[in-house]
Amino acid sequence: MLSTLAIALTLAAPQSEPELRYNGAFVGVGVFGGASILQDEGWDSPVGGVTGVYGRLASVLSLVDVQLEYAWSRNGANVRGREFTDLRFERHGLGMSVNLHPMFLSVLGGDWASYALSAAYAQIGLSTEFTSFRSDSEPQRDQDDTAFSLHFGAGIDVPLGDASGASAFWLGLSWRWKFVYLDPPRFSTGDQPNETNTHSVVLAFSYRYQSLNFWEM
Repeated sequence: MLSTLAIALTLAAPQSEPELRYNGAFVGVGVFGGASILQDEGWDSPVGGVTGVYGRLASVLSLVDVQLEYAWSRNGANVRGREFTDLRFERHGLGMSVNLHPMFLSVLGGDWASYALSAAYAQIGLSTEFTSFRSDSEPQRDQDDTAFSLHFGAGIDVPLGDASGASAFWLGLSWRWKFVYLDPPRFSTGDQPNETNTHSVVLAFSYRYQSLNFWEM
């Protein structure tokens, strides 16, 4: 009789929620900033800056990881030996990327190092680039162009603190090469750059909501 009563009380007692464990699925938003480097050696001042914002959505094990972003970059686009002294090269870009995680199974380790290792990724994506060339000195230049671009890259994100909870902050480092289908302006003197392609190295800071329990779906 007593054993029957104990079993009944156990079944009636509220069951505790299972401990949440990060499984690679998340929705997140972040900001990034770093260096934008013009690839063509014809540019006299190739190093500039890039900054932007992005959102990401990833499935379990991050097997599907999609990123949407807005980026703004600026370089002093001086050309060696030419007459301009203050040509500015600016871009606004709207892009989409797919991030591929070759070490996705590492997330099953359940600790900080495992989460960081599983977050390493290779990237491929497309964007629309709104580019302007401006110079206030003589001869003045005011030119706007729109073009598509293709980019490749790689990166890694690491959790800041414990990432096993419902949400966490993450810090990222990434490199990207962007091929832009746009020819630069032609100049009457100096070297003639043949492309506006860039390399970029950026740091990213993001917030992720990780309580996406697809295991039960």
